[in-house]
Amino acid sequence: TALAEEKTDALKLKGEAAILRKKMEEGRSDMNKLRNTLEDKDKAIKNLTSQLQDADKMIDLLRKDMREREDTIADKERRMAELKAKNKELEKFKYVLDYKL
Repeated sequence: TALAEEKTDALKLKGEAAILRKKMEEGRSDMNKLRNTLEDKDKAIKNLTSQLQDADKMIDLLRKDMREREDTIADKERRMAELKAKNKELEKFKYVLDYKL
């Protein structure tokens, strides 16, 4: 009966080994799925980082364009003020000439 006990123990061990192998394969499968998910997330992060850098560049270009437009507007306003002053001066000159003629 010692032989029978040994056979029973061997069968138990084989069953436990099969269960452990199955769990190990499931663990490997889960690990591969997690690795693939991680790679996908890394790709998504790189893509989003690239999009963010592109957006930052676009913002910088738009800010530069706004500054240039503001400078142009300021120049035009200065020129308008100069022309108004010049026009006022010419009106005075015209008045004097009309008076003398």
